[in-house]
Amino acid sequence: MVLEAQPIDFNKTAKQMEIMRVIFKAAGEGKFLSPKELHKLIAHGAECKYPALICSISYLRRHGMIESVYGDDHGPHQYGLKSYLKPTPKAYRTLSQPSEI
Repeated sequence: MVLEAQPIDFNKTAKQMEIMRVIFKAAGEGKFLSPKELHKLIAHGAECKYPALICSISYLRRHGMIESVYGDDHGPHQYGLKSYLKPTPKAYRTLSQPSEI
């Protein structure tokens, strides 16, 4: 018997859900946030170190909840185009009611 690998489900921890709530809210207002902007907006931002947030963002990206878009519409960035976080269609389907998360 051959066992197939099962995809690991999205955990939906409180921290992940708060991140997604902030990203959905910004997207609903027609803007995407950079990781640094997100860090300033999350409720536990002062307690959450920036590298920990980057790990959460990477987890959400690996699970198809967010993707990065690049642009310089918020001003120049010292390394070129700035990265912004955008919710994916999968995020809208998986978290069916963004206003309720």
